[in-house]
Amino acid sequence: MLNIKKSLAVMAIGSAMLLPMTSSATVTNFGDITNSTSATGNFSTIVIGGFVFDGGDTFNFSLNAADKSNISIDLTQLFGINIGNSYFSLKQGATEISQIALDPLILLKTESYSFNSLVNGNYSLSLIPSNILALNFGGTVSITAIPVPEPETNALMFLGLGIIGMIARRKFV
Repeated sequence: MLNIKKSLAVMAIGSAMLLPMTSSATVTNFGDITNSTSATGNFSTIVIGGFVFDGGDTFNFSLNAADKSNISIDLTQLFGINIGNSYFSLKQGATEISQIALDPLILLKTESYSFNSLVNGNYSLSLIPSNILALNFGGTVSITAIPVPEPETNALMFLGLGIIGMIARRKFV
């Protein structure tokens, strides 16, 4: 009887190891963030020995500015253990623009990244977990579009500074 239980246990473990491990990755759609204050979402992942139990979260957003846009990506409340190469991948369509590497041991850390002169289009920010070990890795992602000033705005600002400089010069001469 004991041998049957051991055999059944070995078969159950073996079949569980052969089953394809599926990740319960979430996809968050922020939509157009051009005029929004900030789009925020949470992510987490668990990868042990190449088996993904939870991970690969993706954040989709689009930019529809009249001209090129700048964005700021803030990763806050990061925590976890990362053995291997876990990173965030920023893509426009299928083209990867940048990778944001993550540290091996992270305890409530905050990091900020800026990307300038992005053209209109659809973008995605995906967490690519290490295939070795990324345990209880998570945090919050905030994506903010930073408006790029029009050239006329800069011209008016410099004109105003010039006028103030002329007034100050006349006052002290």
